[in-house]
Amino acid sequence: MAEALAAAFTDNILTCSICLEEYEDPRMLSCYHTFCLVCISDHAKRTITRNRTFQCPVCREDVQFPAGGLSKFKKNFAFCKAKDIINQQQTERGAPENVQTNVEAATQVVAKFTNGCEKHPGNELKYYCEEDDTVVCGDCALTDHYRHGILPVEKAEKSNSENIKTALVKTKVNVFKEAVVKEATIEFEGYREASAAGLEAMLGQVTVLSKPTLSGQVTNPMSETNLPVFLKKAECVHSFTAKLKHDKGNFIICGLAIDEQFIYVTLLINDKTKVRVFTHAGLFMFDIKLNTPFHVAVSQTGKLYITSIGDKCVKVYSTTGKQVTTMGQSQLEEPTGITLNRHGYVMVCDAEKKSIFTFRADTGQLLNTIPLTACECPTFITVNGANDNIVISDVDTYCVHVLSPTGDQLYQYGTKGSGDGQLDKPCGVCVDRYGHIFIADCYNNRVVGLSPQGQFIKHIATEDDGLEYPIGLSINPAGLLVVAEGEGKVKTLQYLQ
Repeated sequence: MAEALAAAFTDNILTCSICLEEYEDPRMLSCYHTFCLVCISDHAKRTITRNRTFQCPVCREDVQFPAGGLSKFKKNFAFCKAKDIINQQQTERGAPENVQTNVEAATQVVAKFTNGCEKHPGNELKYYCEEDDTVVCGDCALTDHYRHGILPVEKAEKSNSENIKTALVKTKVNVFKEAVVKEATIEFEGYREASAAGLEAMLGQVTVLSKPTLSGQVTNPMSETNLPVFLKKAECVHSFTAKLKHDKGNFIICGLAIDEQFIYVTLLINDKTKVRVFTHAGLFMFDIKLNTPFHVAVSQTGKLYITSIGDKCVKVYSTTGKQVTTMGQSQLEEPTGITLNRHGYVMVCDAEKKSIFTFRADTGQLLNTIPLTACECPTFITVNGANDNIVISDVDTYCVHVLSPTGDQLYQYGTKGSGDGQLDKPCGVCVDRYGHIFIADCYNNRVVGLSPQGQFIKHIATEDDGLEYPIGLSINPAGLLVVAEGEGKVKTLQYLQ
């Protein structure tokens, strides 16, 4: 337990948001955000103004370049102490007495960040609930935990010391995690606004013919002449790894989904499968463990729809990781790709039954089934919001099929190979607001861009750009293309001029 808490503490709290590695010589700016000294020095030297100020990478607040150099910024001693504790645990691992010592030490460090109740800020955590194995404040003891076994922490510690301290650490880390989410959200909002402003300036006279619907997609297609121009070379504006330090052995990303707040990836780590949740800045939040998840989609109402090949159904979770319901138990055999169309219906590929199943998102009612007679192994699915056309990748026939909303075959793209017009194990597919179709051409180490009519435009990113085994694709809220590589990296690409 202590080791798990230490790993969570390191991944969530002790990671620099510039290099995404553990802090080295953490320094705190005047806005109270912390970075490695080397990282913030490099950032400051690249962005310093004539007034000798630079912007904090997180909150964008102007920071005065200190006289005597950046080493004059105060060292974050709380983070230094936390690192010392984690390092001590790693060297002294194994002895029971050390486990308890480390839990106590971790409690002290976390207490530097927060001492209050998550639900009632300002209230001290003075009581231990035996039934729920958690520490609570007085108000919680009288309300949510009424009639549970409640003991003062001091008394409970005598008989259950390690559990008490572990519960206290977990509770306080949850409170601190909220602060981390807020910080990451601020960073992402600034990044998104900057990207949107830059994109608007670059597009110039391009006119959007209709406003986005609730699903974030246009209702009417743009004319070919009004489509924005692709960059000669896509630029990677951000990247992080979904592989955490305690992940050992084989690691494979299967699917990717994005909403306003989080990035969701489905993972296979040796024989363990899960959905892992990150902020847009790449900060790990939590894992959802379930039986053989393949792909994930997220709705505007804050629900995650996850295909479970092992349980032959779609599992529905809240975006905080709580299971809500299931759907398709008696209809699905091998559910793979999943998406939501602009009407809010859940559409699922079934590789075994070679069909698309459409369900109501709220009730799980099966609405219709579309047979995929031209497919051998339908794998990933997306819907073009401009015209409701369905895009399916088929890894066995090395092509992508585009269907009408009723399932009629409109066209297909790809044959086996590595040249233009060819694919090798096509995986994730997505469509941007202009109707461009993107294909993760996995074994060719590239992302293919097609026109709304299915004509080849260019390879958006290739092996020469450092791309390796792209599997998951999605368009983020800022309109940028996000690519999940099979072995763990998640990259955000600016692809339009």
